[in-house]
Amino acid sequence: MKTNRDFHVSILSIFLLCLSLFAMCIPSQISAQDKTAGKKTFGAESIWKPMDKIIQNIGKSCENGGDCFISKMIEEGASPAAVEFTKTLINKDFPFCFMSSFQEMGQVDQVMVDCPFMANTMGFTLLVNGKPSIVLPGDKKYLDKIDLTKHPKYSAIIKKYPRAELWFEGNLEKMVKTSDGGQSFIWRHRILNGCHACEIAGTATVAYDFDKNGKYKGVHLLGLSEEDLCQ
Repeated sequence: MKTNRDFHVSILSIFLLCLSLFAMCIPSQISAQDKTAGKKTFGAESIWKPMDKIIQNIGKSCENGGDCFISKMIEEGASPAAVEFTKTLINKDFPFCFMSSFQEMGQVDQVMVDCPFMANTMGFTLLVNGKPSIVLPGDKKYLDKIDLTKHPKYSAIIKKYPRAELWFEGNLEKMVKTSDGGQSFIWRHRILNGCHACEIAGTATVAYDFDKNGKYKGVHLLGLSEEDLCQ
């Protein structure tokens, strides 16, 4: 006949067994959550490197890009991730573009984009995986925040080139870590004399800043040069 003591021991054993089973489940759940939380929106799996002949054929059959371009990408074996990236670009009014390279740089990364059928550029650089997920250096909404007129060298530039203005064209010089754990992408943009085909008036060095969580903080002017430093 079982005593009260035996009954309490049985209850305690069952409780300890359940507790140990619960503890075993926790690490795997946390691990799965951590992996999901750390996953980036874009990565090297989004790269597509078609042969020149494929691009030429697509250009002949897809005059307006868009859905036609997506269909051709799929036919030519582009990965689902590459297709999704191109769809993202299409939604941002870049109908014939795809990721050609990816560089891990921290929370925010650099992506090279090829646009073989665009009128004024064959491609450009994007900063991805931050907040927002895509930042296009040189976009008018960023360049409009930069005031060239306050820099000491501006008067010499505008005297020689009366229509001088900051332009989309440029390239990444380097990325530096900031003291607060963020990232600062140092960019050089051309200053052109009023149009894409006009004289090169100089170079503006600017910084695109992100905090430690990848949130875009803003852009600011670092310096001006009367030389073309974007070559």
